[in-house]
Amino acid sequence: MKIKINKARKIITTWLDLLAKGDYEPIIKVWSGPKGTRRHLFRGGKSHRSHHFLSDGEYRFGIYAESLSHTINYFELSPLYNIEKAIGIANEMGIRYPTDRDGEAYVMSTDFLCWEYDSELHKMVKIARSYTLSILTG
Repeated sequence: MKIKINKARKIITTWLDLLAKGDYEPIIKVWSGPKGTRRHLFRGGKSHRSHHFLSDGEYRFGIYAESLSHTINYFELSPLYNIEKAIGIANEMGIRYPTDRDGEAYVMSTDFLCWEYDSELHKMVKIARSYTLSILTG
């Protein structure tokens, strides 16, 4: 089955335009997430905006990221905006990339996109993090 990416491209383009203007919006917000879960809004000191966390674990990671001196900023529930690459990785791994009933690709997200200062490279780097792995590996 061929995967269509027209809707996904539109969502991602809109998101990237907002990000370029400094108006970050997570791809999923606490009120649109799963019901019956422990969701949290947290006002970030580094970002000066409300973060939307869909679990206690994400909330704990947000507080942890705030405390790290090398964290410049972090963005929760950021879309994986290279949709072609995400589909390619899924295909390579033998995983069916999720689509809706019409065959349109869903926009997938990472738990966190962190902007951090790398003291060895002497520059800011962007790192996608899953809160479970980040807590374990630092």
